[in-house]
Amino acid sequence: MLEKEYKGGGTPKLSSKNAVENSGVRLKKIFTQVVELLVQEGVLSIKNINVEGTKIEATSNRYTFVWGNAIKTNKEKIKKQLEELWQYTQKLADEEDQDTTPPDFTTISHDKVEQAIEKIDQALHGNEKVSKAVKQKLNYAKNKWPEVLTKYEAQEKILDGRNSYSKTDPGERICKTCRL
Repeated sequence: MLEKEYKGGGTPKLSSKNAVENSGVRLKKIFTQVVELLVQEGVLSIKNINVEGTKIEATSNRYTFVWGNAIKTNKEKIKKQLEELWQYTQKLADEEDQDTTPPDFTTISHDKVEQAIEKIDQALHGNEKVSKAVKQKLNYAKNKWPEVLTKYEAQEKILDGRNSYSKTDPGERICKTCRL
């Protein structure tokens, strides 16, 4: 491209090419110095940057997005693990002839999960046959899942039918193919 624009007739000298390439580097340095000066003077804030009308947050990264499908997937995993814990509990209860009615896991919420975990805990309490892994899983479920589901419910309200949103600007949608 540079060769076609050169009016001298031949190919440009190496020093001419370097001069063109170095001018861009010098302009970037000057621009950087001007921006730093404006920030020091308090005229410019670098928290929010606008490029061609597009708002880019300084705090944007891959963890500032909430994806609707991730919430659905994680809720399904919790539901599946709760069902597995319940099946294990029923297996032990059948061996001891205890009557346990299964909770409804079609939809899960903070309250349903707490009730189900409490039921499972009561059924397994004091039973020596319960494995250490199940006790750990139950303890983890008791401590983490209700809080996580509360967070998911709040995020689903913000999503309001959309597929995603940004934590830094909940009103904005996220373009999965756009990389910031």
